Amino acid sequence: MAHAQHLAEKIAEETGIPASTLKNSARRLAEHGILPLGSRGREAPECSPFDFANLILCSLSLGDGVETVMSRVPGRVRAFENLGFSNEIWVAKDDSLTELDAALPISVAGQFAETLAHVALAATTGDTSQNYADTICRIGITYSGTAVAGWIEFRRDGNEFVGTTRGEFKNSQHEVDRETGRARLITRTGEPIGLAREIAFDWATFARLADYAAADNPAWAVP
Repeated sequence: MAHAQHLAEKIAEETGIPASTLKNSARRLAEHGILPLGSRGREAPECSPFDFANLILCSLSLGDGVETVMSRVPGRVRAFENLGFSNEIWVAKDDSLTELDAALPISVAGQFAETLAHVALAATTGDTSQNYADTICRIGITYSGTAVAGWIEFRRDGNEFVGTTRGEFKNSQHEVDRETGRARLITRTGEPIGLAREIAFDWATFARLADYAAADNPAWAVP
């Protein structure tokens, strides 16, 4: 069963961020009501997919500079509540009827963390996990001035994106990254200014962490 402190240790193994830093950050998030907090003398409840997503966002925030950011992690994770999608979005390999019928649901309407929770749950579901592994390349965040963006990067450009509102993408953008040439689904707040700083998990790492969080975990389910 994956409690926040156990999951923080696992994330530390994967990222190289000191375990003490991640565990202290998880404790701060619990004190701010972002993660479940155990009652006196009892361990905190197991992490749900949404809790897992917030820990992922926490570790991405720390990746921006452990020494200077740790004390501000709760505020940064709270800031991600302003990121999200106004509608559900699916991705297909192309616009043929066959591929559109097989399109994968990527985002859900709501916070960016809710989309990450949805994707994490899909990553641990046997009949869909490989499809997501074949489609998603990286999951990350970008800071640029006062702007912050959350994004999902796909393994190839040329995907067909379909939204629930007549194909429109509300509060999100579909861009092709100049350096990698890969398509991204992005949600952003603020105006990018100056140097952009990206921090990301590759899909394999994200999926391993989700598998760890899901193992023997009764809280690992759709809310």
